[in-house]
Formats: sequence, structure tokens, C-alpha cells
Amino acid sequence: MDERIYAGIIRAMMEKLRKDFFPNPVLRKYMEWKERLLIMPGLVKYFKAKREQNLEVMDKRLTAMGITGLSGHLRSQLDYERERIDLPISSRFEQNGALEVTLSFEQKFNEYQIVSMEATLLAKGEYDRKCSIPERYALHVNHAIYLLKGGAVRVDQGGDLKDEKWIQLDFEHTDDNGQFPLREHVLDERFSLDKVLAEGAKELEYPAINSQQVLEIIKTGAQAVFNPANVDPFYLEANPGNKGLIFRDENQRVIPLYELKENLLERSKDPHHQQLSIKKLDLTNRKDKNQGLGR
Repeated sequence: MDERIYAGIIRAMMEKLRKDFFPNPVLRKYMEWKERLLIMPGLVKYFKAKREQNLEVMDKRLTAMGITGLSGHLRSQLDYERERIDLPISSRFEQNGALEVTLSFEQKFNEYQIVSMEATLLAKGEYDRKCSIPERYALHVNHAIYLLKGGAVRVDQGGDLKDEKWIQLDFEHTDDNGQFPLREHVLDERFSLDKVLAEGAKELEYPAINSQQVLEIIKTGAQAVFNPANVDPFYLEANPGNKGLIFRDENQRVIPLYELKENLLERSKDPHHQQLSIKKLDLTNRKDKNQGLGR
């Protein structure tokens, strides 16, 4: 089937070239037989190898995105005749909902490339939030979930804090397709992570938040996981859009600041309360229930 597709494309191209360059019908017929016997088999072999290489590149990119088991599906869907293909991916189940992903591919010079990932977070049986993420950000599907739950993702791994770029969804606006637009944020003198950590530690009366270890974790776009003795673990992340911090529970639900403060103060009298471990949680390595996304 693949060879017939390529052969048809090549034949159409060659027929046009023959008429342009060989107006003499006898010479044109001779060139036609020469193409069939010598040129066509080589071109078909070339395009077939090129397609295999393109599919291999696509498969590696999907694996890096956290999407597996699609090699066969890609082969059947990317027919190299259409300029653009939207490919729905099976749902991935999350806490109290599911994630649906559609990948958009565009073809240029007989090679497909991913151009965007449309992600929809389905909550309680209804479509809740959706967005479209350009491929230039090279995100993992976990990042899409994180964005749809209100998180910020760092997309620039520059060395200076002032040069860091983050993206976050704007939940106050939607486009014509009902999607929340992405906004880029750059850390500057008006918002620095060390400043908001100091303010958060003071407001919570919890000095452990304001540490170099925590700063080094969240400035990479990861979450800092706190495990105080006799207190449920909580997660801390940067929130550049609101120039602050976000605290989450084990199910990645946002914890109101007053609620977390009351919980920490209530346990502060416990002699073991000061026993604390802090670790880094990279979103691309997070192991959620039914993590695999694919077919």
C-alpha cells in the first residue's frame, strides 16, 4: 500500500516534467520506460526509507511526551497525502476525571512534525478545562495536566532567575474554541522566588519553606514535597502568574493558605513536629494512577 501511494505521487510529478522537458512523443515514451525500469524503484525505496526515519523520530518524541504504544497507529494514520492530521489519543485516567489528548501533525517535504497538543481535562463527567499547547514548548503530558490544574511550567532552562520563562493558563479568558490561552511570564524585579518564599514562610509561620533547598527545587519548575512529622505531606510550587506560591495536597488539589497554616500550627506543639523531609518532585517523573497514555 505504501509503495503504491509513493508511486502514484511520483508518477504524477514525472508526467508533468516529461511534458515540459520532452515535447517529442517518441522521446517522451522512451523516457517513460527508462523511469519505470531505473528511476522509479530507486525513488520508491528512498521515500520509504525516509518515511521509516520520520516515523522513528515521531515515536521517540511521543515517548518523551509520556505517550506509548502508538507506533502501529501512526503508520496507519500518517498517510503522507494530507498536509495536516489531528490524531486523538486514548484517555488517561486521573483523580476524579480523565485527560484527553489530540495531537496535530503537519507535513512538509514528505515529513510529518507535531505542531501542537490539545489537552482536555474531564472532571466529574463533564468537559472542564481545555487548552492547546504549541510543540515549541516540548512539554510532557504531565505538564498539560499540571497546567490545566492551575500550575505553572518552566520552559526556559536559563541560568539566571531573571531570564526564566514560565507558562500558565489564563482561566479568566477563553478563545473561540473554548480553550484557555497560555500566558508567558518572565521573572523580574517585581517577582522573585526567594522573595515570595520569605513572605510565605512568614505568613505560615513555617521557616522551613524559606530555604535554599526549596528555592533550588521550585526554580526548576518542579514541586517541593514537604513531609512534616504527624502532618499530611504538602506540595509547594511557584505561581508566576499571581506572583506567589501554590500549595497542594497529595491529590494535587490546591490547599487554602489558612487551612495549611491551621494544620501546621495545630501540630507545632508535637515534640516530633520539627522532623521534616523535603524532596523534589519532577512532573515528568510523577507516577499517577494509570499513568500510561496511549492506545
